[in-house]
Amino acid sequence: MEGVKNLQLNHFDRLPDDIVVFIFNKLWKAEWLCRCSVVSKRFGSLIPHVRNLAVIAPHYIPKWLQEGEESQATSIFKFLLGLRKIISLYLELPCYHKDDWGGTRVPIIKWKVTRFNTNVECFTFLMASAVIKVNPPLSDEEEEEEEEETEEETEEEEDDDDEETEEEVEPWMTGDELCHRIKMALGCFDDACSRLRIVLDTIEGQKMIQSITITDIMQQGKIVVAGNRIAELRDLERAERSMPTVESAKVDLLLKHGSIQVVHVPKSGMVLGRVTLISLKQVDAGGNDDGDDIADDDILAGYFDGDEDGVLGEAVKEMLTTHKYRLSTTRISDPIIEIGGPEDQ
Repeated sequence: MEGVKNLQLNHFDRLPDDIVVFIFNKLWKAEWLCRCSVVSKRFGSLIPHVRNLAVIAPHYIPKWLQEGEESQATSIFKFLLGLRKIISLYLELPCYHKDDWGGTRVPIIKWKVTRFNTNVECFTFLMASAVIKVNPPLSDEEEEEEEEETEEETEEEEDDDDEETEEEVEPWMTGDELCHRIKMALGCFDDACSRLRIVLDTIEGQKMIQSITITDIMQQGKIVVAGNRIAELRDLERAERSMPTVESAKVDLLLKHGSIQVVHVPKSGMVLGRVTLISLKQVDAGGNDDGDDIADDDILAGYFDGDEDGVLGEAVKEMLTTHKYRLSTTRISDPIIEIGGPEDQ
C-alpha cells in the first residue's frame, strides 16, 4: 500500500517556483499556459511570471464564434494583459485576406513591410500563381553566362518597348484580374497597418519586451521588431502622443506594379508563373516626391531573400532588372475609387 501511495504522489508540486516558471517558458504557447493556469492556484499565480509567449490562432474559426461578442482573438489579448514580464512575443493571427481558390492551385502570396516608424511607410506585395522546378540550380560560371545573356535580352526588349502596346505586353492578364490583385495588396497593406498598431500597443504595455514577431497562419506576411528598434518606436510613440493635437497631414499612396507571365530564376532552377509585384509607399498628398527608384528597388530586392529558399528574392531581382521596363507607377489618393473595376471606369 505504501508503494501505491508513493506512485500517486504529485512530485511536480515539490519543484521550486523558478523551475516551474522555466517549464512554462518552454511550453510558451498561450493555449497550454491557459490550461495550466486552471490546474491549481499555484500554477495560476506563476503564469504571470513567464517570459516567452506564443499566441497562435486556430486555422479554422467557426462562424458562430467569429460573430460572438468575444472571439478567441479578443479573449487571448485579455489574457495577455495579465502578463507583465514578457520578453519575447510571437503572434500568429488569422489570415483575413485569403480567397476560396476551390480546386485550383493556391498561389504564393507574400508581403513585407520594408520601412516603418509609427506608420507603414513602404510595403511590398508579391503573388505568383505557380512555382515550378525545371532543372538543377546553375553553377557560378553558368550563372555569370546567364546574367550576360539576360543583359543583352533586356537591351533588346527595351528597344522594342516603344513599339509594343500595353495589351501586347500583357495579353494574358485581364483588367479584372489585375484589379483583383491590387485590391488584395491593399487589403494586405491594411493588415500590415493593423499589426503595426498591435506592435506599438504591445511596446507600450509590456515594459520588458525585447522581441515581437507578428505573422499569420498562412505565413503571408510578417513584422519583426527587436532590440534597439523597440526603444526607438517607444520613444517615437510617446513623442507623438505628447505633441498638441493637430489635423493629420493627408498622404497619397505611390503604387508601383508590374505583372510578368513567366519569370525564370536560374540560380534556383525554378520558374514562376503569372507573377505580380506591387510596391506601396506613403507620400505627401499633392507633392512631387515619387521616390528614389534606385534606392527603392534595392529595398524591394533584399526583403524577400529568405522566403521559399531564396526563390522569391531572386524572382524580385529578376523583375527589377530584366523586366523593369514593365513596371508602372501610379499615385492614388482614394484606393477604393482609383482601383475600381472596369464598370467604374
